[in-house]
Amino acid sequence: MELNVQEEKMDINDYLRRVETISSLSRYSLVTRFPLYFELKQFLRHYTQNPLAITMSALHLEKILQKQHYLNLTGGIFEGLGKLFDANTFLYIYPHKTEKLCMTAKTFSPEPEALRIFQHFIESQNIIDISGCDESEIYYHSADVQKLIAKKNPLWEKLVPAEVKKKIISEKLFGFK
Repeated sequence: MELNVQEEKMDINDYLRRVETISSLSRYSLVTRFPLYFELKQFLRHYTQNPLAITMSALHLEKILQKQHYLNLTGGIFEGLGKLFDANTFLYIYPHKTEKLCMTAKTFSPEPEALRIFQHFIESQNIIDISGCDESEIYYHSADVQKLIAKKNPLWEKLVPAEVKKKIISEKLFGFK
């Protein structure tokens, strides 16, 4: 997960409540200062050579392939992607599905200059779809769920695990009243 307080103007306390909510499900969560995935991967490689799996929305594939993120590297986007992917690093992509579209790694269309390298990572199975669109429900971002909570729309209760629902209600989190 990426937190960029300057761009998103996110309240740190709100963010910490999100982490605590995830932790209440006995799930691990990693908060990092690394804005780019290859930096996170390099950090983790100091501690393990075991396979690494990074799970992300298909919506984030575009960011990985934007060359402006790699301008400070001598090899540009090729160096950045080379630092991200090795034989033991995989991106598992879950679909980004709305009422109008469904994007997976297989349906994602990168910019023409990044197409071949993206196809290479698909073919070498460094980028793998977790599921297709038929197996997925419409995607709701956490911000969407928070808006539903604030508007008192009961749909939010179906979008979170039961334990999270109880915590949100009992602690009046994320605008619940």
